[in-house]
Amino acid sequence: GINGLTEETRREAARAFTESGFYVGENTVREYKSMSMMKDYVRVDWSCVTPVDGQIHTFPGISLPADMFITPKAIDFLGEKFLVPNPPDEYLRLKYGEAWMTPKRPGEYEQDVVAGIADVDPAGRTSRFRVLDDGGRPVADAEIRLVGVGRFTSGRDGSAQVVVPGAGWYALVVRYPGHEQVLYMEELEPDRSYVYRADSTAAAASRAAGEFGTLGNVLMAE
Repeated sequence: GINGLTEETRREAARAFTESGFYVGENTVREYKSMSMMKDYVRVDWSCVTPVDGQIHTFPGISLPADMFITPKAIDFLGEKFLVPNPPDEYLRLKYGEAWMTPKRPGEYEQDVVAGIADVDPAGRTSRFRVLDDGGRPVADAEIRLVGVGRFTSGRDGSAQVVVPGAGWYALVVRYPGHEQVLYMEELEPDRSYVYRADSTAAAASRAAGEFGTLGNVLMAE
């Protein structure tokens, strides 16, 4: 592989981190594999990506020129030198949007990232998503956007059949009048049923129970 990276060297790196006392979790995020490592409350993420047609595709569906990573730039930060994508400003613009230099409040960063990602509207296996408002009532005509995939509209019972290309991590946007939420990284799979609730109290109870996944405030299998 490029830079000498192969599946075997990736596994060796995971073993090395584990032997050094890190907890290592491995995830497949559609186009690439990532590892989340934690030790003494310090988290490190490492993503392994294969260029396709001169582009690198990163979560949640952003395409970046591979040349940015093949010839990185050395910068000074806190008295040390680090290699970063080259040119750095262009990387930040492509990754975080035109207003990447503007400080963001919680939720605004995610909105800027997903806004520039095109949806492809594929056919395939689906999952049932049901949208409930903060009173537990079904929301008709809610837009459910699976970022990079497509947009789907709920019916009178708040449900929509959403195409989920395969098991993995996705960004999701739920929008209806007076409400919009970006769910930046959710683990989904086809042939399942999910419920979205705009109720943070119910979310805490669901997560504490440990028997359901989390989708925004609540994701539970029906």
